[in-house]
Amino acid sequence: MIYHGNRFTLRADASPEQIEEALESLRNQGRVIPSVKSFVVGRDYGGEYEWGATFVIEDLEGYWEYLIHPAHRNTDRVGLPLVDKFVSFDITDDEDPEMGAKIAALHQKRYDADPELTELVSGLGEYSGSAAPGPHGENVTSDLAQAWADLWNGDIALAESIVSEEFVSHAAPLLGGPPQDHTGRENLAEWIKGAHANLPGLKFTVQIGPIVQAPFHVLRWHAEAGDISFYGTDILRVVDGRIVEYWANADSLWAAQQLGLVPAS
Repeated sequence: MIYHGNRFTLRADASPEQIEEALESLRNQGRVIPSVKSFVVGRDYGGEYEWGATFVIEDLEGYWEYLIHPAHRNTDRVGLPLVDKFVSFDITDDEDPEMGAKIAALHQKRYDADPELTELVSGLGEYSGSAAPGPHGENVTSDLAQAWADLWNGDIALAESIVSEEFVSHAAPLLGGPPQDHTGRENLAEWIKGAHANLPGLKFTVQIGPIVQAPFHVLRWHAEAGDISFYGTDILRVVDGRIVEYWANADSLWAAQQLGLVPAS
């Protein structure tokens, strides 16, 4: 089960009628969205927020139904303009270690498909938690960037959740030559496995980014494998929360020189 929660404080100029309309819209979400098993909406005690709402949902399929249901969109319309501070969170007994990234991807997929919603959320005074686009989007985009780094660090299973089946990569060969394109998750997985076979202990660390201008995410990374060290920049095209295209720009010559494959200048 997934317990999806929101905690929020409303603007001082929100009228009682506006507040009640927003709270009733939240309650209506619990009543009419089929995937919601139970819910509570009311005062939030013991913290810095005034109000809270929690919705119990069985699985990710139901979570997506909840996110895109018209009742939820109505709450966005009548409620978000009243919000000063907002935090969302998810608690689950599912032991899948990638559940957080999968939930974040669903939120990002929703924002990507709804620019008006993205603008509403980006205008909030403060928004943190499960997902937030625009100036508040560091949580989602950082999750994706870290998952990409973890994939390259050898967690091949992550490909299924963050890489599209239509994935295409563009990269120059290590020893030079024209760019080579590869398609599909399987080819990406073999590429990563080959890198680790040739560079035991290979470890990638994101240093800068991601810098996001939808649908592109750009990040600068540092790679180490024993005494070998090199840098690179990745450009990722992200659609519906998954990476569909990848441009690699790495210090290939420097890496090849450290490996002894070409003479140092």
